[in-house]
Amino acid sequence: MIRYFALAAALALALASSVDSRHPSRILAAKHLMDKAYDLLNSQQYSKAIQLLEKGAAEARRDGDPLFESWCLNSLAPAYFSMGEYRLALDHYIEARDRALQAGLREQAALAMTGLSSLYMHVFDTTSALYAARRAREVWPANANPEDRLGMLLQLGRILMVRNESAEALPIFSEVLADPAISDQQEAEAMDQAGLGLLRIGDLEHAEAVLNNAFRIRRLTPGHPNLLVAEYGLAELHLLRGNNELALHLIDAALVRPNPVRVPLHLLYGTRARVLRRLGRTLEAMEEYLHAVDAAEEWRNRGLSADQFRIGTDALLDQLYDEAIATAVQLYHESGDRRYAVLSWQLNEAIRAASLRYALGGDRDWTRRVPAEYWTTLERLRHIETGLLILRQDPPPDQAEESARLRMHLAEMEARAGIHSANISAAPSNEGAGESTHLTHMKNVSFAESFFHRISLTHFRKVLGNSRTLIAFHLGQEVSCRWVVTQEGLDLKMLPPKQEVATIVTKVRSNSDTLRAESAADSRRLYGLLFGGIPERSKGWLVALDGPLYDIPLPALVADEQDGQPVFMIERRSAEVVPGAWAVEDARRFVPGSGFLGIADGVYNVADSRYPKPSLSNLRSLGSALLCSRVAAESSLQLPRLIASRREVEECAHRAAKRSTLLMGAEVTRPAISAALAQNPEIIHIAAHFLSGPSGRNTAVALGLARGRDGRPQLDLLTAEDIAGLRVPGSIVVMSGCSSGAGRVAPAAGLLGLSRAWLVAGASAVIATQWATPDDTGELFAKFYEHLRDSDGLDRRIPPAEALRRAQVDMLRSGTWRAEPAYWAAYQTFGRSN
Repeated sequence: MIRYFALAAALALALASSVDSRHPSRILAAKHLMDKAYDLLNSQQYSKAIQLLEKGAAEARRDGDPLFESWCLNSLAPAYFSMGEYRLALDHYIEARDRALQAGLREQAALAMTGLSSLYMHVFDTTSALYAARRAREVWPANANPEDRLGMLLQLGRILMVRNESAEALPIFSEVLADPAISDQQEAEAMDQAGLGLLRIGDLEHAEAVLNNAFRIRRLTPGHPNLLVAEYGLAELHLLRGNNELALHLIDAALVRPNPVRVPLHLLYGTRARVLRRLGRTLEAMEEYLHAVDAAEEWRNRGLSADQFRIGTDALLDQLYDEAIATAVQLYHESGDRRYAVLSWQLNEAIRAASLRYALGGDRDWTRRVPAEYWTTLERLRHIETGLLILRQDPPPDQAEESARLRMHLAEMEARAGIHSANISAAPSNEGAGESTHLTHMKNVSFAESFFHRISLTHFRKVLGNSRTLIAFHLGQEVSCRWVVTQEGLDLKMLPPKQEVATIVTKVRSNSDTLRAESAADSRRLYGLLFGGIPERSKGWLVALDGPLYDIPLPALVADEQDGQPVFMIERRSAEVVPGAWAVEDARRFVPGSGFLGIADGVYNVADSRYPKPSLSNLRSLGSALLCSRVAAESSLQLPRLIASRREVEECAHRAAKRSTLLMGAEVTRPAISAALAQNPEIIHIAAHFLSGPSGRNTAVALGLARGRDGRPQLDLLTAEDIAGLRVPGSIVVMSGCSSGAGRVAPAAGLLGLSRAWLVAGASAVIATQWATPDDTGELFAKFYEHLRDSDGLDRRIPPAEALRRAQVDMLRSGTWRAEPAYWAAYQTFGRSN
């Protein structure tokens, strides 16, 4: 946290020693404003302080005084931060940083970067927070205020501890504690952060020593507002040690104190809930978890709106919701009260892919408000990632840092463009009339079946109808759950803990392409574990997966055995992977476009005769032409031509029987694709190379080779970031290629990658592959489009998931090599249930 007194002292010293053209009366006026602002901020009168500082910043800008303007901005930002106005805090920190850098005011710039780091840490974007803190350390001048330097180091150490990089963090804390310029407050803060970090790595003995020291220092100042930080840390410590009564006493003391230090309330409530549950007071613990969830949702709604920040928020809240779900399930089994089963489902829905829900419910016009710099930054990020995606290796440190910087900068611009979440509830506000709009106090167990965002179970069951079933999973550290929701009601089943389920999934996935006798048996056991006991009448399953379950080849799960042969899941029903119940509701609003857009057979290597050759007039000599050819030939950015993809897309366009636009060869470029997408095609079929980095961290569509500014071939990519900025409302997207559905699974956020990006762009369904597939002429998709044209007898089009299922069954019964699961089981539907 930026310290106002230190800022004021530093500026006063600079103003007093200045020899420039500042008039003495201007210096005195600035000093008077600083003193008054400090008093207001110190007494937490933020609104009055903000008015004064905004006026001071405007006057400093008018007078051409960058030093005083930077100070005002660097004071405004934490004032907004303390009020929970994170977007305004971001604006002022960035403005302070940029203006200070332009004026060569390195200390002011570093202070702004430290504040930004704290803000990013608050929304749990640890990558951006770490970059900002390290950048602050780089630009920090040697003669700057020593107390502020220690604050910067404390922020850096805190981030490293949260990222479990204690080997680098602990020496930083030692450096801070050994510095003679350290204040009592900084000493206590260093011990707080070091102690909490030591708790995370399980070093309870050393954690207790430093946390007790921090508590002792702060107790010497009666009423110290930061005492609650030490109490919170000690409560966590004694909870781990099993000293539950003492832990409860400490967390109760923390909760009644003023909280000006930005410790999110949901963390305090969550700790108290864990203590109460440990004491066997389960009903009280559930009440406290609901307080924590309410606080978490309020905190989430006030957060920075860029998707990158939202995903970080999901990760931070994952543990809280996991514990709350486990508590609701425990109460259900202890009491038999069905309402606790409903509550556990509601809690799961509240956290499930919340960042995607916000992105879909937000303001889609943000792409028109970002500055031109946004697109050039995106281009630079794309250039860095091109080689990394091909090489499939972790980037070297310099490229990793540059990638983090660019992603942070993109997120900053997105957040400042004002991505609002205007409507994140799936149900209209008048639905479920008569039900409570929030969960009532748990001591009054007559709470109604309502969802935090007015998604009621009663209403959702009507949406499902009698032909669909929602199957939602939660894999927790303590307990895992499966909820089955039908028109008749909700059923809850307990599953093994996350790690046990993950072991089974890994075994099945590794053998899914061969299905030997033993692997078929494993697959059938997994099917029974996950889907056993679900009513057979439903032909359409909507499956909300979690964690390792995203690796399951759902179509190839063995549901039964007949005459000694496996009966696959697809032979009985379709399974569409959905983000959650809220996505099922959204699907009713889709108004799809028209036409078929096919993208295939790009130019991927310079040996391709379609690759545009440079004219000799543009080359300095024939020698340079030969050099370019050799460099291109040796480049790792060469991919084989997908010859069959042209025929695949042409055949699919014919079977779809729609007005078609086909982009082939050198026509496959981002500008051409953007122009075609502007026509709002109903179907987008991409047969291309799909690339993913280590652990699926970066994903992209490889469009083809283009000439860079230096004349060398350059791979043109369509990244997940590119796709998320598009508008394809209601479109069906087919990605036919190797591992097009790859991506990393983030806590609570779910599967990240190209499939999610298309959903953010507005797609109603995305068909993608889970593993490598052959360059094929597309018989499966030819069948898919035939079935997609069918109706169910009620003049309604067959849903994409069902059309894909029928096409996969056609392949299974074809009697050709395409009958092998390795071929047809790779394809899966991700959607919003249309």
